[in-house]
Amino acid sequence: VDSMYFVAECYAEGKGVKQDFAKAAQWYKKVVRYHQNNENKYIGPASNALALLYSEGKGVKHNKEKVLRYFKTSADTEFPPGMLNYAYEILKQDESLSALADQDIVTVAKSIFKRVINSGDEKIDPNEQQKFTKAIIEYQLRKKKAEEDAECKEFESIVEQMTHKTTHVN
Repeated sequence: VDSMYFVAECYAEGKGVKQDFAKAAQWYKKVVRYHQNNENKYIGPASNALALLYSEGKGVKHNKEKVLRYFKTSADTEFPPGMLNYAYEILKQDESLSALADQDIVTVAKSIFKRVINSGDEKIDPNEQQKFTKAIIEYQLRKKKAEEDAECKEFESIVEQMTHKTTHVN
């Protein structure tokens, strides 16, 4: 098990072998699949690394759904980098792809961020609070723009209907 993760890392980083993201992805998938029913310290890092490969389209085809799924798997293991990446990803995703459609995404993301901060992980960037705040603001601005766009479309439709009725009356 540890060896599967090690092989994936070797391919991802080109340590002792030619860097090959496709092979790295294959090995990370094996780690994730092998351990879905077992607790293991590598499922979080492997899922996080796999999500990053899907996000960047390295060795695998870019796939937003898989990015979200693997970041969530990583976050579910309480792996701090995976938790942060999942929080950022749910703030970036199109709401139609989100499994959180019935929940307030900002509240979920803040909850995850607080758990990361409380984990005491020393690898967390001290500027993370600012980056996270910026991500929330960007999400809220996108959401507001989408709502305004929907209102404009609705208004346009009403005006078109009114115009259509007036031209038929004359």
